Amino acid sequence: MKIGFIGFGEAAYLISKGLIAEGLDEVCAFDVNANHPEHGLLIRQRAQELSVKLLPGLDTLCREANLIVCATSAKYARSIAEETSAYLTRNHVYVDMNATSPMAKEEIAAVLKTKEISSVDAAVMDAVPKHGHKVPMLLSGSGVSQFEAFGAPYGMNMTSVGTMPGRASAIKMARSIFMKGITMLFFETFALAREYDAVDIVMSSLSETMTASDLEETVNLLMTRTVNHAERRVAEMGEVQKTLQSLGLDTVMSEGTQAKLKHIADSDLQEFFHCQTPADFREVLAAMRQDEKGM
Repeated sequence: MKIGFIGFGEAAYLISKGLIAEGLDEVCAFDVNANHPEHGLLIRQRAQELSVKLLPGLDTLCREANLIVCATSAKYARSIAEETSAYLTRNHVYVDMNATSPMAKEEIAAVLKTKEISSVDAAVMDAVPKHGHKVPMLLSGSGVSQFEAFGAPYGMNMTSVGTMPGRASAIKMARSIFMKGITMLFFETFALAREYDAVDIVMSSLSETMTASDLEETVNLLMTRTVNHAERRVAEMGEVQKTLQSLGLDTVMSEGTQAKLKHIADSDLQEFFHCQTPADFREVLAAMRQDEKGM
């Protein structure tokens, strides 16, 4: 297959650079900003550096390449897919690498499916500048096997998570909730600890708790115990907020935690589990979903 990029920004440039270094002999691209008075120069310089053929439109890109990789912006992902679909055939595979929602990836796949065009939801799981074309990607969709077959000879780091459109992006999003959420918890936690000259003590205590068991055991312990202790913890988080406010510190994460605890306390989970601690956190998630659907 011959690869063509929609958008030739940093990600497309670095992936192209790595592929070419591994022996790929031809890459083409279309970037709507190639002739932009401010942004166009860098795009053209990068293309010239790698001998990437910059094409004048989506129509010519789709004639030149049959593996079309969209690496633009989440904001325009769907509209670009719709516009590009006019030039695609059954011989094309369309890969969307933008950090969009799973719903957007599903919509893109649906648009392409009407023309029997294979598509791939590619979720980039690390920084492209760090890894280049070997950046870890999760793939889902009808065109995964073709994209994998293209990338394997060049050492691309791809992991298939099935044929369901949007699944790769949903996995990335779930991970993002945790990674970005825990980072914000660190800010709020250590802001309070700093006020009492206790950063090292709190750090040591958290380290002991979080590393005592593997992650799944820790998740299981914390989530299952919350079923029976949510109501008490709602009050505790109220005291936390008072403390933070007294010091002039923000309470965003504590407020969110209290709201989530109240949601659990107000549900029928404790009754559902007969005031017993569930054996597995997956049971808790299933019961919560059932309760929410019944609301």
